[in-house]
Amino acid sequence: MRTIKAIFILCFLTISFGCSDFLDKPPYGVLEADGFFNSAERLKQGLTDAYNPLGFYNYEVPLMVLGNIVTDDSEKGGSGVNDKIEAYELSRFRAVASNSICLDFWTTCYRGIFNCNTVIDKSESIQDGNQELIKRIVAEAKFLRGYYYFNLALTFGGVPLATSALTPTELDLRRSSYDETWDQIERDFSEAAASLPLRSQYDPSDLGRATKGAALAMLAKSMLMRQKFEQAEDVLNQIISSNEYELLDDFGKIWKDEYENSSESLFEVQHENTASGWMNDTEGSWIPLQSNGRKNGGYGFDCPTEDLRDEFEPGDPRLVYTLTFSGDIMRGIDVIDNSESPTGYHNRKVYIHPDDRASPFDDQGYNIRAIRYADVLLLYSEVLNENNKPNDALAYLNMVRERARNTNSHDPMRTHQVVDIEVDLPDITVTDKNELRELIWHERRVELAMEYHRKFDLVRQERYGEVMRQFADNYDTDKGKLFNDNYHYVCPIPSAEIDRSEGKIVQNPGY
Repeated sequence: MRTIKAIFILCFLTISFGCSDFLDKPPYGVLEADGFFNSAERLKQGLTDAYNPLGFYNYEVPLMVLGNIVTDDSEKGGSGVNDKIEAYELSRFRAVASNSICLDFWTTCYRGIFNCNTVIDKSESIQDGNQELIKRIVAEAKFLRGYYYFNLALTFGGVPLATSALTPTELDLRRSSYDETWDQIERDFSEAAASLPLRSQYDPSDLGRATKGAALAMLAKSMLMRQKFEQAEDVLNQIISSNEYELLDDFGKIWKDEYENSSESLFEVQHENTASGWMNDTEGSWIPLQSNGRKNGGYGFDCPTEDLRDEFEPGDPRLVYTLTFSGDIMRGIDVIDNSESPTGYHNRKVYIHPDDRASPFDDQGYNIRAIRYADVLLLYSEVLNENNKPNDALAYLNMVRERARNTNSHDPMRTHQVVDIEVDLPDITVTDKNELRELIWHERRVELAMEYHRKFDLVRQERYGEVMRQFADNYDTDKGKLFNDNYHYVCPIPSAEIDRSEGKIVQNPGY
């Protein structure tokens, strides 16, 4: 997968960046590189640009905001309310249609979709060469297109659907309905899963590409957005029965460099240390710089809440691999100082020690763990319970708890650890459907905390508003107080896109 990030194709990037957002009038399908895609290898190079937006600043920072900061797991942080004010407005559910984070996410996802569509379209004209490779490339592009649309639909609801690279004369896109959008997403993941190789069937040089397991996981997640529990059970079972994945033996290992693309990883966004600077769409991730504390080499955003801290059971060692605490000392030289965090905490999962940073204030070689096997196991436990199979559900829930129980309670990176954990994390034995559902939801929250899944869970479980209003009451804060179930499940459609569509794209109610 490193080759995916390393290939730099000037002509193709020129095409992609020429359409700076979805409804720009500059050419969509009038491509100077029509002759470029004349072989399977050229198509594979083009696929690189379909992956690339997943690592862009304008994708990662909105993902951080829209996955964590708009939930009960995280506060915005930064230097004050006005530092990323657009994130603050989203977290208080008073964002307007000109919100720049919404626009960045919209345009970056649609840029990725355009690049996917270009690859899929151009594949049809390649008559000779390696047809098996072409088939796989198309499947990867469909996975990525589904992934971008998944994020758009989760954020905005029904969105305009494009399944080919459009020319200006073809632009007449209106929003599809919620069901039409999710039908297309499920179709993309289903078709991708049918043609993608298993993880073990890839050459090592292609490690990190979309696999059958990743496509099946996203298909199941898409199904759960409409609570298709029976169908999701079948799909998740295919992943588990493939024997392609297993949990690492220690939760803390997941976040180490040497365990990138591990046996637990279904899909990671690949990054490398390049120290290439602010104004470039780089090969490194901006998440560590954004999320590390302001007194520890970062900008102090995305601060775990006290509510999240309290969600951990007293004997759960995952706590120290999820949060940093003031006074922790990392490898003897980096004393954690979270005094500028509004909550007193920062995200341990994305912490990078100063000795391991490419440079103090640049992008970093940290892979975003987008889909983990623990996520799959907990989803499977949840759907088994919903399908009235509590004993089966317990088996998969307790697999995750057992791994947590066997995790080193002292973080090896910490020379001094402020919080001592006396491990006590027994198996769950409850079989009452309603009680077990709550316990599985709890387990998902602590296992996947600060990994940008919280909003997905709250939305699909249809309790987003309930949870956020309760958060406001519990902590006497305005965060969540204004949440209106009639419209705050989604964000405002960017007004710039509505204007470009000449009003054909209709705004979400309430905005």
